[in-house]
Amino acid sequence: MGAIRLLQIFQLLRHSSVLFYAVLLPFLGFTSLVIGWFEQGQFLCYALSFFWLSGMIQGLMYHASNLHLAERKAFLVHAYWVLFLFSGLSILCFLSISSIDFQLTSGDRSSVNTLLCFLIFTFLQSPAQLLEYGLLLTHQEKRLRFFAYGSYPLQMLFFAIPLLFTHSLILAILGLTLWALLRNLIFLSFFGIRNQHLSTKVLPWLRYSFPLVIYALVGGGAALVHATIVHNHYQGDSSVFAVWRYGYREIPFVNGLLEGLTTGIVPLLVNQLNTGLFKLRRNMYFLMHSIFPLAILLVFFAPFWFPRLFSEQFYESAALFRLTGLLLIFRVLPTNAVLNALGHAKRLAFIGFVELLLSSMLAWILVPIIGLPGIPLAALIGLAWDKGAGLFWLWRQHGIGLKDIIPWQWWVFYIFLLGAAFLSGGYALPSGA
Repeated sequence: MGAIRLLQIFQLLRHSSVLFYAVLLPFLGFTSLVIGWFEQGQFLCYALSFFWLSGMIQGLMYHASNLHLAERKAFLVHAYWVLFLFSGLSILCFLSISSIDFQLTSGDRSSVNTLLCFLIFTFLQSPAQLLEYGLLLTHQEKRLRFFAYGSYPLQMLFFAIPLLFTHSLILAILGLTLWALLRNLIFLSFFGIRNQHLSTKVLPWLRYSFPLVIYALVGGGAALVHATIVHNHYQGDSSVFAVWRYGYREIPFVNGLLEGLTTGIVPLLVNQLNTGLFKLRRNMYFLMHSIFPLAILLVFFAPFWFPRLFSEQFYESAALFRLTGLLLIFRVLPTNAVLNALGHAKRLAFIGFVELLLSSMLAWILVPIIGLPGIPLAALIGLAWDKGAGLFWLWRQHGIGLKDIIPWQWWVFYIFLLGAAFLSGGYALPSGA
């Protein structure tokens, strides 16, 4: 399980880097307008790659677990070039339609330059994501340890140093791009540029990954719909967009720890289901005792610490953050990892599609009524459906219940405490509602 721990650390630092950028920009005196450009660029980077990258990596973890070590190494080389191809196609598709259908900015030249830099970063960053997963699958724990601890701290330095010395957001994003380029070169140095024979495993991987891509698209697609709703309802105001992006953040570090565990446990679940379920439940026990107390404190004291950490210009984001924190109640249920390991990719796609419809419809109804808080509320209801449907399917088809994947007594106990922290702290709608 040491490799899984390293993958958790990697994901934890990945999410920490996003928080680092969010803290650094207000600290250096950037206005909410400029921060809004940066947030829009980050969101563009996410929107162009999250669905196919997440689905294909999840499919890769399942598919590669059935291969011998030598086959895995050959397969990873081909998988890298497939991801590289998808990255380029996503950029070309965006450029071909952006002037017609995808307007995130008001046309300001600085904002356009920021988005163009993010496009270059996205092109290089997406295939580089395979590095740590490739090291995990090929049991290169020493190298995995180095990159788990070092990759994102180095990326933060590549971002911060140009910003501190030049106060140029463009140069800071180019610093991120340089580190992404280096990660691509490192992957190729470890696994090779090409393999002599075309891997026959690529097409089965793509076929299995397709429903997972659909699941990621419809699941994460809610964020795209929410962004569109905010953009349209507030008439493209980048300041309001920044308030929403700062507030609509889940509890720091939680997603990183959960992603590291649920992705890394898939190979074990594929090959040894009972052992995998036991280790999944045991790790969830320790994870819950770490993340729920942190979440309870952050939600309760958000009105105090949020504006001090991100500056007073994001005071109204604290209320959104407190409501978004309730997503943790359902986020900790690792149903998707078990469904993926059991080969139910199509079922995940169906569940995600219904979640997208539900959360999008509710957000469209609620935002005009209660403003920005309508988005986390809609997301909470959609996520409840996602996890509930997954649990039902596991119980019906495999006899796997809540008690098999999580210590349910502690889960109920922490739900009560988190709800009490939210209610006792009060809740006020942002003035932008």
